[in-house]
Order: sequence, then structure tokens, then C-alpha cells
Amino acid sequence: MRIIIGTIELLAILPYSSIDINDTEWNELVSSITITFIIINIILAILLLWLKFSLLGAAIRRLHDTNHEGWGILLYLVPFGWIFIIYFMILPTVEKPVRWGNYLFTK
Repeated sequence: MRIIIGTIELLAILPYSSIDINDTEWNELVSSITITFIIINIILAILLLWLKFSLLGAAIRRLHDTNHEGWGILLYLVPFGWIFIIYFMILPTVEKPVRWGNYLFTK
């Protein structure tokens, strides 16, 4: 993801790279590039937060599918807790109504 962000920022600066300027125009160029980077970084931060929250929701839904509580996702905060999360994620889906409703199987 960092490669994609770096590429977008590099593409934002390319139009300014071939301009021959003197010292008085340099400050204006740097300030416009800085503003461009700030705007791009704000947009990318919003998109990354949206992606992280949607992945968090998918992970909690998967934990519910294996009949575990969604709060188990907090195991990421424990050292090596991610191993347990991965184990819970690869468990097969419980093919009966789970504690959170029968949204999977309506037999």
C-alpha cells in the first residue's frame, strides 16, 4: 500500500519537476507542492480508514460465522494473539443458527 501512496504522491509532483524557476518563485512552488501533498494525504487517510473499518467488519462477521464472539478480534492487541485470530478465521463455518441469529442458514 505504501508503494501505491508513494506513486500517487510522485505523480502529483511530476508537473512541477521540469519548471526552471528563480529564487522568488521557489517558495510559491514549494508551498503549492506542500498543499498538494497535504490534500492527497488527507484523501488517502480517509480511504485507508474506510478500508480498515470494512476489513474489521468482515473479520468480525467471519468470527460470528465460526460461532465466536466479535470481541475476539481484540486478541490482536495481545502479543502473538494474531495466531489465534488466524486459527479462528480458518475454522469451518458452523452450519446451524449461531448465537447472533440465523442469517446464514434458514433451514
